[in-house]
Amino acid sequence: MSTTAIVPLKPKVTAKSRLGFDQATRAVLATAMANDLLASCQTALGIDDVIVAGTAPANLSVTEIPDLKQGLNPALADVLNALSPQDQVIILLGDLPCVRPEDIDLALELARARSRSPHQTASMICDAVGTGTTTLIGTAGTLIPRFGPHSRALHREQGYVELKEGELSRLRRDVDSISDLADAVRIGTGPATNSAAETILFN
Repeated sequence: MSTTAIVPLKPKVTAKSRLGFDQATRAVLATAMANDLLASCQTALGIDDVIVAGTAPANLSVTEIPDLKQGLNPALADVLNALSPQDQVIILLGDLPCVRPEDIDLALELARARSRSPHQTASMICDAVGTGTTTLIGTAGTLIPRFGPHSRALHREQGYVELKEGELSRLRRDVDSISDLADAVRIGTGPATNSAAETILFN
């Protein structure tokens, strides 16, 4: 059974608006984080295909399904509807620059172990703050993304089981603030984000 990674990416002009940088700086950082995450998705052993909901960085060859300016969750729903309902899917938000291929493989392994329960349909990973969600895992026909404020509680209300086993800290470290970016660099970001962050944080 194939597994597809789906990564939603906002347009560069609106990406990472909460960071407070100028538009050009935000675009550079958002592109760098997307490059690092997508590269990890492409090299993870458990991933067979990678789809971007939105516009992918120009240097990467991945499938794109445009965001029709409906917002994050509707854009993800469009991608899920384009897949077979039985297809295995992992949705990763685009601001996870610390994620390595082995992190994705571990999350998939943990989710598969949980799904052996007869009532288990989907899994989730919360963000570092503990109120949001960074990752959803399930089938295209069962996932209903509800990313946004308090998404951890919203997804748990839908019956998603939170993955807590193993070392998942890199999958929790999203970047919404300058302190988040500094913490991501401390944990260890991919090469593109590391280069961008050096310019942003230390110049």
